[in-house]
Amino acid sequence: ARAKEDDVPCVVYCGTGGAGNYVKMVHNGIEYGDMQLIGEIYTILRTLGKFSNIKIAQLFESWSDSILHSFLIEITAAILR
Repeated sequence: ARAKEDDVPCVVYCGTGGAGNYVKMVHNGIEYGDMQLIGEIYTILRTLGKFSNIKIAQLFESWSDSILHSFLIEITAAILR
């Protein structure tokens, strides 16, 4: 996680009794869903679309420069290059 966003700490108090653990669990679930989606998109583009890794990287980079910006998409594009 980023230490600061716009010079403001990137933290929030979530409550007592494991509330932070619950928030982290939800975050991880969303992140794992994103990773699954990236993997499935890669498979479809590679097998059905016959895209090269470079072409997929370019597509992911274009998504990362849009409203779909995601660190996971960004690093996937870098790995595919």
